[in-house]
Amino acid sequence: AVPKEVSFPAFLLVLEILLLHVDAKACSEENAENRICTNCCAGRKGCNYYSADGTFICEGESDPNNPKACPRNCDPNIAYSLCLYEK
Repeated sequence: AVPKEVSFPAFLLVLEILLLHVDAKACSEENAENRICTNCCAGRKGCNYYSADGTFICEGESDPNNPKACPRNCDPNIAYSLCLYEK
């Protein structure tokens, strides 16, 4: 049976999984740990970038319609992104 009450952290986890969008457009390669290869400059505006343990790192700074000239290096701390909307 499913419990009638669901904890708020569990709800957030489910919501995060549903909204998860791995942003690989800025840097298309993945590193050996299967993390995305991007950095805060090249990351897409409207996307938040997190470490593997879920710690917020930064919000993306590059507009996909008018990308910034950013270095193509990978930030090794970034594991995934959460984008709240798509263009």
